[in-house]
Amino acid sequence: MTAVHVTNHSRHVPGDLRALGRGDEVVLHPDAPSRPDWSALLCAFPVAIGRGASVKWTK
Repeated sequence: MTAVHVTNHSRHVPGDLRALGRGDEVVLHPDAPSRPDWSALLCAFPVAIGRGASVKWTK
């Protein structure tokens, strides 16, 4: 299981998220939407979810 934390300063790219699958988790932090590539990340979340990953927000 991989946990990927997405923040304004994390270095994860959309391809990292698309590669996630069953048992993996994307943890979105409050500052994540201020990333310049946020719209590209939004497109990657459904792919990760479709492959079995979970996506959740944290405080």
